[in-house]
Amino acid sequence: MATSANEKIEMACVEAREKLAQLGIEEKIQAELDWVLGSFRNDQNSSGLYEIGAKALKALVKYKKDKPKAITKKMIDELEKALKTK
Repeated sequence: MATSANEKIEMACVEAREKLAQLGIEEKIQAELDWVLGSFRNDQNSSGLYEIGAKALKALVKYKKDKPKAITKKMIDELEKALKTK
């Protein structure tokens, strides 16, 4: 079964949220991700996921420049790919 664009962005945002928490960075983005994930699960409107997912991507890319092994290329690629499904 194919994964829908909404499922892809939801999964990518969940993974980004978990990674940000694991690294202990960007608490504001973590809180925003929590909020938009909850909102999405209630109303299936994914616009917030794309907006905050883009912020998370920017933060992860910036962190990866300083600590390349902390974040996998695959994670960055998956989030970029999910953001392009909009």
